[in-house]
Parts: sequence; C-alpha cells; structure tokens
Amino acid sequence: DRGSERGNGRQRDGRAAEAGQNARKDDAEVANQRHVHTQRIRRARMLADGAQTQAEARAVKHVPHHDHQQEGDIGGRVGVEHQIEEAVLPEQLCRALREVIAQPDEQVVEDAGQLASLLTEETVSAGVRIRLDSEVKKVEACPEGGFLLLVEEKGAERTVYAKKLLIAVGGKSYPSMGTTGDGYVMARRLGHGITPPAPGLTAVCTEMKELRTLKGVRAKAKVCLKFEGKQLFSEEGEIQFRSDSVSGICVMNLSNHMKPHGSMSFDGYVIAADFAPFCDEKELTAYMKAMQTKQGLSVCDALKSLIKYPLAEAVVSRGGILPEQRIADLTEEEIVKTVRSIKNFEIPVTGLKGWKEAQITCGGVAAEEITAGTMESKIVPGLYFSGEVTDYAGPCGGFNLHHAWLTGILAGKAIAAEV
Repeated sequence: DRGSERGNGRQRDGRAAEAGQNARKDDAEVANQRHVHTQRIRRARMLADGAQTQAEARAVKHVPHHDHQQEGDIGGRVGVEHQIEEAVLPEQLCRALREVIAQPDEQVVEDAGQLASLLTEETVSAGVRIRLDSEVKKVEACPEGGFLLLVEEKGAERTVYAKKLLIAVGGKSYPSMGTTGDGYVMARRLGHGITPPAPGLTAVCTEMKELRTLKGVRAKAKVCLKFEGKQLFSEEGEIQFRSDSVSGICVMNLSNHMKPHGSMSFDGYVIAADFAPFCDEKELTAYMKAMQTKQGLSVCDALKSLIKYPLAEAVVSRGGILPEQRIADLTEEEIVKTVRSIKNFEIPVTGLKGWKEAQITCGGVAAEEITAGTMESKIVPGLYFSGEVTDYAGPCGGFNLHHAWLTGILAGKAIAAEV
C-alpha cells in the first residue's frame, strides 16, 4: 500500500510539474503577445501623436541614394525612424491607424485593398467628393487665380473651376492601373520643365550570348554600372539571368541611373558583375593555384564552391577556356583570364524593360520648380504636385511609396490651410 501511495504521489508530482511547465510556457507566450501588442500600440501612438508636431518643427530633408545629403529638397531616402518623425499624418488617418493597429494580431490584415477602402471611407467621411470615370482633358490657369479644368464625364464634357489644383496622377509605369503620363502634359502646358520620363526599378535588357545557358540562374554579385568606362553606380545583391535581360534588386536599383541618349539609345552602358566580391584578385588567384593540385578536376568543378556550374561555364568560356579542361593544365595566363572574368564579367546593355515591368518612373516635374515643404509650384501659384509625377526615383525598399505619401500629405496640408 505504501509503495502504491509513493507511486501515485510520483505520478501526481509529475503531472503537477508538467502542468507547471505548460503554465510557464503559456505565461511566456501571453507575455510575448502582450509585448508585441504593446509595441504595436506604442508605434501607432508615435505615428498619431508625435509625428505632426515633429514634422512641423523641421524642414523636409532629402537624402538621395547617391550618398550625399541636401536640405530643402523633396522626398528622400530616410530610415524608418525619420519616416515616422517627418511624416505629417492627418488626424483622421491617425485615428484609423489607432483602430487598426490596436487590434489583436489575428485581426490585423495587411491587405492593400482593405487599406484603400479604409482611406476612401475616411476621405468621404471628411466631406470629400470623389468623381470616378472623369478624365481631365485640359487644364488652364486663370489670370485672376484658380484653374479651369475641361473634364469628360460619361461622354459629356464640362468645365470645372478650382481654386487650388494638385496633380497627383503618377508617372507612366503600371499602365494597367491607368497611368498614361498625362500629368507631364498638364505640367508642361502650365509652364513647368519636365525631365524626360524613363522606366525605373526594372530589368536591364542585354543580348549577350551566354543567356541561352544562364536563363533562370540566380547569383550573388556586386554589380557596377559604367558609361563609357566611367563608374556610375554599384551595389551588392542577387542578379537573376532571364531570356533577354538581367534582373534582381541590385540590377533594378542600377536601372534608375540609366538615361537613354539620342534616339532612345543606351550605347556606352555596361554592367560589370563581380561574382566573388568577398575576395580580391590576388586571393582568388591563390585559390585557383591551390586547386591545381587536385588531379583530374575540371576548371568548372573547381569553381563550384564559389559560383554555380552554369555560371562557371560562362565565366571560363569568356577567357577562351573549355569548361571540361583540367585546372591542373591551366597556364598562368589562363588563370589570370579566369580570375578577371569572375571579378569583371561584363554584360552589354541594349535597353531597359518597358513601362509594363517598371516599378517606378524616373524623371518628371523638375524638383527645383517646386517649393519644399508645401509642394507648391514656384511658377504657378495655387498649383501643387505630389508623388511620382515629380522628378524623384528612389531605390527598392519602400522609399518611393514613402515619397508619395510624404509629398501628398505636405501638399494636402498646405492646400487645406488656404481654402
């Protein structure tokens, strides 16, 4: 009986210990959820309560992606904290953010359609009239102030007078969303200069023969854009080979720096890819010579620990070496050629992918013709611009979205203060 009692006692103790462990796990999970929830609410309050006063106390700063900072320009490549500090959020949007962010995790849906619906509802509730299926055919500035808009609505034309006018129609990318570049036409007719639009954040076209075997290959590399031998831009990342082009985030960022000349020509542009950015030519040469002690090993097999096999074939072929050639048989000159091909694999450029693939539009209304902080035209009083219609092209990572939101908020607040 005593033995049975001791056994039952051990079972009870075991169950109690297991229950204690489960309880501690549950407590830890609840604490973690509470921490995440608290951080979410704190972030919403920062956005809602702190952003407006901080933004009004400082000028808009522009930190372009070419590494130097300029004050007083629009847009900017800024960090998340600066985005929070410098964004001027309308009161109604702040209230909506509080309501959404303060929900439990399982109820938060990061869906663009729902966000669009939320913003539309908030806009309508503020008394704003939204007219769909209305195309602005022509815009004229009135001598006494204001603007006349010729609008085609359901097949009929009518004239609309506006005290203030905000052009926020996007650029030319994503034509399926309705963008046509008409904002540039309006701005030009109103006297503004336009930097010629070009596709941005897009794939770069090439006709190099190796694409036949490299299609679908992805590789880590440092890419460098050169024009007539002069370096314009470089970035490390992943390059993707396609049937008629190269892509990847680093290549897309590089595409922002390519401007056609003459009759839309891209002659003179070359992308140089370094497939071993983690070492220099001297170290890579030493590695190749060390691999020569491996009898019967082909050159491509020796390179497999550095780059993918199809890419190794393309690299050694550039140096005039057969992929199946044994590395032990390479001469000093052939090793040098192979190393240089790995470190400087040139991709000739024939153009950029078109507007259907471009994520943004480079070019637009000249930034020097827009007042920083209000987005008002320096040429036509009462005329404002925001978003991609302006001459701004940021890298991948949300910078272009931030620019669109920031300039829209600045223009909206400036207009609201005067009407």
